[in-house]
Amino acid sequence: MKYSIPTFLLCTLVSLTACKSTKQQQTQAIALKPTPPIALNAVHFALGVEADKVQRDCVMLDKLANSITDSAKKYLVTLVEQQEKSKAEYVVEAKYIEINSHRWVFPSVRPSSSATLHVQLKKGDEIIAKTTKEIGSGVAFGACDRLEKIAVAGGRYVSKWTSNQFN
Repeated sequence: MKYSIPTFLLCTLVSLTACKSTKQQQTQAIALKPTPPIALNAVHFALGVEADKVQRDCVMLDKLANSITDSAKKYLVTLVEQQEKSKAEYVVEAKYIEINSHRWVFPSVRPSSSATLHVQLKKGDEIIAKTTKEIGSGVAFGACDRLEKIAVAGGRYVSKWTSNQFN
């Protein structure tokens, strides 16, 4: 097989850059340390959120709670069980402050959904960190399917954000 010199150089360059990881990526993987014990308060919808149909038809809160506990292992977040909540020094609270189950975005031909998640990290009664994140999805066809995908992504975000507060 004959390759031209530009094709060979391009293939070599692509393969070298694809296999090379930076020092920052290597130290990031090593630097993660487990968090102190953290309790997860029940996730909920904030007061005033127009989510009656979502609460009735979708399992968004269950998906969010399960996603937080599943992804906590990946980000080394030490979540304690509800019955051992008194052993936890910190508490994470997550709630949806806005839900838009059916919105149109300009060039798309089908609707999408978005939800805004508010997360707080508390030590005792004091809020030591908080964040708000809007997550959207236009991938699934039904509103509940989109909102449940958003909830799973939100759980990963909560776990990663919580881990970053201690690392």
